Amino acid sequence: MWYYQVECKNASGNFVSVAVVYDKRGVELTNLQPETVYTYRVRAIDLLGNVGEVSDEISVTTIDDTTAPVITSLGPVSSRYGNSINLRATIYDNVSAVSEVFQISRDNINWTDIKYFDR
Repeated sequence: MWYYQVECKNASGNFVSVAVVYDKRGVELTNLQPETVYTYRVRAIDLLGNVGEVSDEISVTTIDDTTAPVITSLGPVSSRYGNSINLRATIYDNVSAVSEVFQISRDNINWTDIKYFDR
C-alpha cells in the first residue's frame, strides 16, 4: 500500500476525496457541522497507482455542540495605560471556536466591537 484515500459523499450523492493518509491507519476529519450525517468510504492506492476496490460505506452523525467556549486568560491586567493597549485572550472550546470578538464599553451597558478574529 502506498496510501489510503478517504472519500465523503457530498450533497449530490457523489464521493469526493477529503483526506489522503500515508503513514497511519486513521485520520482526523475536521470542519464538520453539528447534527449532520456523513457517509465515508476508503480506497487504497499502491506505488504504481493501481486503485483498489472501495471499502464498505460507513455513516456517522455528528453531535450538537452544547458547551460554550471559556476564556482561560485575558490581558493586560487592570491598570492605567497610555495611548494604546495590547489586548490578548486565550479561549478553550471543546469543539473549535470559530471567532473571537473584543468589545469596549464606557458604561458596562453599551458595547462596541473593536476587533473581530476569524479562526
